[in-house]
Amino acid sequence: MKERSFFRTLIKIALILVLAIVLITVLRVNCEIKGITVKGSTIYTDQEIWDKTSDGPLDIYAPFYVMSVNRHKHPAIPFIEQVDAKLTGLNTVELTVYEKKILGCIYAMGGYFFFDRDGLVTEFQQEKPDDFILVEGAKFDALVLGKNLKVAGHREYFDVVMNIVMALEETGQKAELLEFLDDGAAVLTLGETTVRLGKHEDHTVAVRALPEIINALENKSYILYMENYSENNRTVVGKPK
Repeated sequence: MKERSFFRTLIKIALILVLAIVLITVLRVNCEIKGITVKGSTIYTDQEIWDKTSDGPLDIYAPFYVMSVNRHKHPAIPFIEQVDAKLTGLNTVELTVYEKKILGCIYAMGGYFFFDRDGLVTEFQQEKPDDFILVEGAKFDALVLGKNLKVAGHREYFDVVMNIVMALEETGQKAELLEFLDDGAAVLTLGETTVRLGKHEDHTVAVRALPEIINALENKSYILYMENYSENNRTVVGKPK
């Protein structure tokens, strides 16, 4: 009886090993990832998303990788709300990246504080991706991760930042710097071009006009004076730097 029980145990172990070998072979032949499609990522490359979401030996196999991504969601990746994954074939995967709606950033205490459209400070990083505009000159009482910006004295700083950045997004423009001078006037930097927008609550008309104005410049290294630019006054004064 003991010998029969022993042999039955051996047979079970052998069957389990065979099944494991068959499973591993099937995975290697059919399910090892051959292609990944990434949607929604404007900050990271496809390779960077893969590097940040694959953290286990089984993640080279599509089914296991999809389960891992959908379980973790990876909200700890800077500037990412979550990542979703789905199989598009036995060995192909589609990732959908949901980025945080970041408006811009402020440099303080040796790093960059990033804030969203509600004024919530969502990230603190040592480096700034090119995608986000840097805001300088605005006065803030406090910068606390997970808390709203506390604007010293005047809420209008944040309102003007949002007004300008929304107009930039609407027209597909990328600006590196938004600076507030001592008198509250806004100065925008887009590549080699500096734009003096002046002190207004609404800069939408001027910012929307920038693509056409800048494209008309043969030499982009210009200072544009648009403090008085409006629907009724389309005059732009510029001078080379």
